[in-house]
Amino acid sequence: MGDRLAELPTDTIPPSSDEKDMLGWLFEPQQKLQSNVRSLWAEFQNLLFLGLLFIIFWLPPVDNLLGTVVPFAKTSFIGMIILRTLIFLNCYWLFLNFKFL
Repeated sequence: MGDRLAELPTDTIPPSSDEKDMLGWLFEPQQKLQSNVRSLWAEFQNLLFLGLLFIIFWLPPVDNLLGTVVPFAKTSFIGMIILRTLIFLNCYWLFLNFKFL
């Protein structure tokens, strides 16, 4: 079958710098893994916020509100899309620039 781990030969020679580099490349330090998880969480928060904004701006009550505030948006479908896009981009810009306050 195979050799048992206890019977395998071992050496007492310290690893060379190349071997240390290879181990560092294969097994990333714990701090780097934690920073990767943090960056993934930050990206997920951005996507979640974008999704929520998109859902909010396509609700019928928001259509009625925007139609009463800006009259041309009520009669023009393209005008409503342009208005929603501008508000959406402004909200997202505010979120990106002021989320750490």
